[in-house]
This record gives sequence, C-alpha cells and structure tokens, in this order.
Amino acid sequence: MSVPPADRRAFVAERRAASVHRFDTVHSPDYDEHWGAISPSHAAFVARLAGLVRPGGAVLDAACGTGKYWPALRAAGLSVTGADQSAGMLAQARRKHPDVPARVLPLQDLASLGSRFDGLICIDALECVAPEDWPSVLAGFSAVLLPTAPAYLTVELPDGPLPPPADPRQLPEEVTLNGGYHYYPRPELVRGWLADAGFAVTDEAEADQYWHLMLTHSPCGQGLARRPPGQECAPPVAAAQLAGDRGEEVAVQSGFNSDFYVTAATVIPVLYLALGVQGSLLNGVIARLNKSLRAMSRQRPDTPLRQLGLLGRVVVSYALMILAILIIAAGVVGEGAALLALYHQRGGPATGRLVAASLIALLVLTAVSPTWRLILAWPRLQWIPLKHAWWIVTHGGKGAGAAEPGWIRRATPEDLPSVQEVVTAAYARYLDRMDRPPAPLLADYRAVLEAGDLWVAGRPVTGLIVLTQSGDSLHVDNVAVHPSAQGTGLGRQLMEFAEQQAGQRGLRRLTLYTHEVMVENQLIYAHFGYREVYRRTENGYRRVYMEKLLPSRPAGEPGS
Repeated sequence: MSVPPADRRAFVAERRAASVHRFDTVHSPDYDEHWGAISPSHAAFVARLAGLVRPGGAVLDAACGTGKYWPALRAAGLSVTGADQSAGMLAQARRKHPDVPARVLPLQDLASLGSRFDGLICIDALECVAPEDWPSVLAGFSAVLLPTAPAYLTVELPDGPLPPPADPRQLPEEVTLNGGYHYYPRPELVRGWLADAGFAVTDEAEADQYWHLMLTHSPCGQGLARRPPGQECAPPVAAAQLAGDRGEEVAVQSGFNSDFYVTAATVIPVLYLALGVQGSLLNGVIARLNKSLRAMSRQRPDTPLRQLGLLGRVVVSYALMILAILIIAAGVVGEGAALLALYHQRGGPATGRLVAASLIALLVLTAVSPTWRLILAWPRLQWIPLKHAWWIVTHGGKGAGAAEPGWIRRATPEDLPSVQEVVTAAYARYLDRMDRPPAPLLADYRAVLEAGDLWVAGRPVTGLIVLTQSGDSLHVDNVAVHPSAQGTGLGRQLMEFAEQQAGQRGLRRLTLYTHEVMVENQLIYAHFGYREVYRRTENGYRRVYMEKLLPSRPAGEPGS
C-alpha cells in the first residue's frame, strides 16, 4: 500500500531530527572510544584519494563526525574542512583539531557552502540519508567539487536479512531499530543517482561491511538539461588521467541517452500510425463479418455448406480480433521493455521520471489507437460466440423443432415447467443477498402466458422475457437466462428483441426495474443504454427504475 507523500515527508523529517539528537546526546561523548578505529579498507581508500588530490589541495570531509580521518589527510599535505549536522560531534572534532575549519551543516545543505574543493570524502554517513534526499545530497557534492575532482564515498551493506518495517511509513530497505535510522539502497539506484549528479565510478570494492566507491566529478556526466549555462565539459581523458597511476580504464558515464530517445520519438509515432491504419481496416472487415454472421444466424443455415460458411466466418472474426490484440501487445510490450531496460541500465530518479513520462505517453497513444478502440468495442459488436455457432451447425438441420438459442417465440403451456426451472436457476444466486425471495420467483407465469406477455427462446427453454405495454412505453418485467446458456449472447438478444417489439408497436421508450442488490444487472442494463430514473421501495422490494429512449423512425418505416 502506498504511503501518502505528506506522511512520508513527516517520517523522513522525524528520522533526521532523531538522528541529530542521538549523535548530539548519545554518541558524541564516547564516539571515538567505540567507533574511533579505522578499518584497513577505509584507510586504503582515504590514502588513495589523498594521492589523487593535487598537492596542497583542499578536501571537504562531509559528515565528518569527530574528524577521525583528518590526521591522514593532513599528513598528506592537504588542507581539510569539516561539515556535520551534529554540533556534539563537531565539538569533539574541534577539541582534537582546533585549527581545522568546521561548521554545523547537514549533507542536504552542502551546496550552501559557497566554496569549491579539490576532493571530498563522505565516510560511514550515507546510511543515515533517506532515499528522497540522496539526489539532493549528491547534487550538493557536485556543487562543491571542482571539475575532475575525486571523491570517496562509502555505502553500508546489510549484514543479513533486514527486519520488517516497524513503521507503516518506512520502506523495506529502511531500518529504525532502537530509535536510529539506516537505509540500505540497491546498488543500481546508487549508480543511477551518482550518474545523474555527474559522477563516474573509477574504483570500487566491498570490504568491512561497506561498499567503497572512488569517484571522479565530471560535469559531462550530467544530463544536458541539468548542465549549468556556459559550463564547459572536462575532456573525458581527465578521469582516466586521475586513475592513470593504477593503470585503470575509466569510463565517464553519460546521463543522457540521446540515441534511445531519438529512436523512441521516431518509432512510437510510426508504430501507432501503422496501428491506426490497420485498426481501421480491421474495423471494416470485422464489421462486415459480424453483419454477415448475424444474417446467417437468422436464416438458420440448414445445409453443410452454409453451416461451414458460418463457422468459418466466426473463426476468421475471432482470428482477426486476436491479431489486433497481438499488434497492440507487441507495440506496448516492445516499447515498454526498451524503456525499462534504460531504467535498469541508468537508474536514478531523473531517469525514472523520463521513463515514467514515456510510459504514460505510450499508454495514452495506446488508448487512442483505433485498434484498441476496436477491441474495447468487442461487446458492442454483438458477437455470435463459438458456442452459439457450433450449436447452429450441429442443430441447424433438424427442423423447426430444434430452434437455435437466439430464436425467440411466444411461450406455450408446454414451456411452463422449463420456464419455472430457468427462473429458479437464474435468480438462485440472489437469495443470500435478499431478505425475501426475488419477485420473479413468486410470479404466476401461467397468467403471464395467457396474457400473451411471455416470450421464450430454445426448446427446452433456456431464456425468457416478459414484456407488458403501459401507455407509450414497453416494460421489461422480467428477463432471465439459464446459467448453462449465460455467455452465449442470449441475454443481449432478448433485450434487442424487446427493442424490436417496441419499434413494431410504435413505442419509443423501454422501462424496467431491478432490485438494488442486483448490482450486476444494473451494470448490464447501463451497458445496454438504460439510465437510472429513480429508486423506491415497492411491495417490500428496494427497486431501481431505469429507462431507455429509442430513436425515432423516419416516416414510412414499420412502426412509425
């Protein structure tokens, strides 16, 4: 479940405040006693950075703590400036090194220093930075470093499975045990954030429960849109020169994949132009096939050739619809896979925003594609399902007594037992929702039959509709389809039959009601064009009344 942005911001602010308080009051008094030792891997990377900084250069120790790495940097002839969010930790650092300038400043605000440095270290601190703050922290590093300047960062690695989140606002990669806060980002995220901020990784290692990263600051590593106006890019060879003593090949990563977006901008419009043309063609073909299918089903083909023709048209129609779906799927999956591959390669919030925007554009293009609209219109095309077509083929030659599911006729007394069976089966699922049996279960269908209002389909009956005329409207008193025949289009044909009857009688309005707990029926009727008029309780039933206005017929047509 997603966390509301305001709650998430509050959580991050609380964790930052708690971290400052813990370092000021709990850790600073005896920090060096418990955590003052420097591991071999940390010492090696600090010495390596010192060798990369120009002689006499200035190094910023971001989140410097008690300044335990300052002696090594100063011994290499470098000047040091410290910054930390904890006043208590800086007090310990000033006590040991009173001549080193230091100020209280969180990592998130480094850009406000206003100075540029020849090198930077941020050791054993980034685990206290929330994912929302990583981009701004790295942007701050970029702002205070000179072009091609080296930087050394550490990212803490978990020593085992992380405990489940203790706060509903925290992420699975965050740990808040004992009032503290640690975040363990995925490596691909870190690489993406670094690239977005203009850093290239020149060396890395995992040791002493940390991921050690040696970086070089390259303005050309930033996205073109993020490069400050007038800023010149350092030659790509500069990063390699920094690592030349170790004989390492350094690749300066680019934050803008122009080839990909030029390709995407070209391919997507062409793809959807092709989809539009093909969708229009498919729409015409399927509409014609559907028209012939409905005509053939009404003629009840009784020769093998006609039966085969009907079945062939159904198969071709479904094949064309599947082809349309495959065309859409190929476009969406192909473009989506390319975008996600870019994100996997680059990572980072900036790339994530570009990928998200591209995916949204892709989905919008898909939604307006004629092919996609054709697929969405499938129910409105009044398909004859394969089950229905097979029934026609296998029963069409057996004479009038074996009527297909769509043949609707007036009921006879012999139909009453199967009529009652259809009604009982169709309304059985609503018994648990209502405090009394549905009204159709209590109706006297013999009286309805004698009044000439009962129409049925199939022999034995698989569907029925009760139509009564009232003034200028035709009322659908009941429509029911046996569960075994549901999904064959019979219900739609019964409702169409009601419209035909209204037209033949010169009526322009159809009315019906359904119980308010029968929400499925309400959705179906709305799909058929009915709109809700009002609701009221009648004979103990809470009913939803709906109506549909039929278009007027031109003069001279039947029913006009």
